[in-house]
Amino acid sequence: MKKYELHGGFSLDHLQLADRPIPVPGPHEALIRIRAVSLNYRDLGVISGFYAPDLPLPFTPVSDGVGEVVEVGANVTRF
Repeated sequence: MKKYELHGGFSLDHLQLADRPIPVPGPHEALIRIRAVSLNYRDLGVISGFYAPDLPLPFTPVSDGVGEVVEVGANVTRF
C-alpha cells in the first residue's frame, strides 16, 4: 500500500510517500481500505510539530478519512 509518512522531523519537507505491506488485522481489529482522506487544521498542526511533538516517527498525519471494511479479526462481532 502507498501512504504518506513524516520522516526525520516535523514539517511539510519531511512528508514522504512510502510503500508498506498491507497489514493483517489482529483478533479485535478491522482492516479498512481507505478511499479518500482530507487534511484539516489539526493535521497541519501535527505535521508542523505544534500538536503532539513527541509522536514516534514515521507517522501518517491523517484524522479524517473514508473507506470500506475489507477484513476483520476473528473476535470482531460488530463495528
